[in-house]
Amino acid sequence: MKIRESLCVMSITLGLFAVTSCQDNRQTDGNSVDLENYENSGTTEDNAMEQERLERSDSSISSRIGENQDLSTFSQEMIRAELDDDFRQGEGPYTIFAPSNVAYDELSQEGENQFENIDAERAGASMHYLVINDELTSEELKKEIQEANGSYTMKTMQGEELTATLDGETLVLQDASGNTATITEADMDASNGTVHVINRLLRPSDNTQSEAKNQNWNPRNDQLNYEEGDINNNETNAANNRDSSSTSDY
Repeated sequence: MKIRESLCVMSITLGLFAVTSCQDNRQTDGNSVDLENYENSGTTEDNAMEQERLERSDSSISSRIGENQDLSTFSQEMIRAELDDDFRQGEGPYTIFAPSNVAYDELSQEGENQFENIDAERAGASMHYLVINDELTSEELKKEIQEANGSYTMKTMQGEELTATLDGETLVLQDASGNTATITEADMDASNGTVHVINRLLRPSDNTQSEAKNQNWNPRNDQLNYEEGDINNNETNAANNRDSSSTSDY
């Protein structure tokens, strides 16, 4: 009888221990799930941000140019000027007037020699001369030309100007030396701007100077840093491009 009572007491004790253990396990498992969910939620958010960054990079101006076989020389020039990553990661928006392979093929022997021997700094200045720190589609550019009485002047990131005019419905650009190029392919859309293909090289009068270089352009936030303070170049140039117009004397 005592043995039976002792067994009953032991059974009850073991039962209570089992119930307590189950409750503890459930609480522990719950904590594990909560921790896992917390970790997964942070990972998911980080992955989403990284995915968005990669998608923007894949559809950036640099990517669009690299995908176009007619712009392979210009793409190599961006790399040589150490600007490929800047226009891949920079927020923009930008407008780039990209010379086609034909434009480079038409260089004279002297021009080709100069082109091949140019250093990265001068290549960068020449590249910035083909960039507007604002997005201008072909339709917007035509509208600006018409509102400016036929000749619209744009300040480039290099600091000098390009002049846009219309020849019928064809958009024509003129550089500081009077050289002209037409836009042969317009509105290559990118996540951080647009690209227009031109049929000739346009160059600044002084490729040793570049505002974007001298004033520490930061492609991550698209600012030019001045000694008197930081000025948001994207807004400033956009305003300048909208308001400034002149008739070319070239």
